[in-house]
Amino acid sequence: MKKAYFLTLILFFLSINTYADTITWDYFNRTGWYQLPIWDGDEYGNTEVWNYLYANKYTNNENNFVQITSYGSVEYSQSMVGNRDNVYPYIKYETAKSIRFHPEDNYSIILQYQSPLGASFEVNAGFRLNSSSADGVNVYFQKNNDQNYLFSTTINAGQSVNANFNVELLTGDSIYLIVNPRSNESYDQLILTSYTLEGTTANPIPEPMTLIMLGLSVLACFRKINMGNNA
Repeated sequence: MKKAYFLTLILFFLSINTYADTITWDYFNRTGWYQLPIWDGDEYGNTEVWNYLYANKYTNNENNFVQITSYGSVEYSQSMVGNRDNVYPYIKYETAKSIRFHPEDNYSIILQYQSPLGASFEVNAGFRLNSSSADGVNVYFQKNNDQNYLFSTTINAGQSVNANFNVELLTGDSIYLIVNPRSNESYDQLILTSYTLEGTTANPIPEPMTLIMLGLSVLACFRKINMGNNA
């Protein structure tokens, strides 16, 4: 009975002193955003986390997504498609935290997040479409090539919208943020106001206090067992 009691005590201490490791990726804290190649890194030293793509507006099949190939200057940037200058679609920035998406009549603009970690994610993003003349944009969040969207909405002229959802990702899985022009591109300049992904590892890991308590509990267990045997 005493042996079973102390073994239960060990398991108790182990369970209350474990935690899930949580890491937050913030798009606005990315690194390398002013450099080529197009891939941007994250705040943890991973180099290929954020990427910029475009696709025909009638398809969200990732096999048809095309890499945007140039940035422009740090001071004023338009990410052009191929060799086309001053046309859409583009992702425009003046600073790392001033991000605007502008699709084209026939093309969606896409921001890719490629996960460096397998985890359970809570995703939050904010958008604003300022122009009163825009016909609005469709916004989709898509995991890999699964077109059962994680989140989808239409953002109309003058609207601010927040997106929130949860998703499981393996290392190397992608979330695509797709901005679709609807009928036309006119004034469809969508401002990204926030974008964070909080990843929690699927398997909790012991913290240092857990290991200490486990060691003390094991010693106490053996001591009590020995005392019982000698009684």
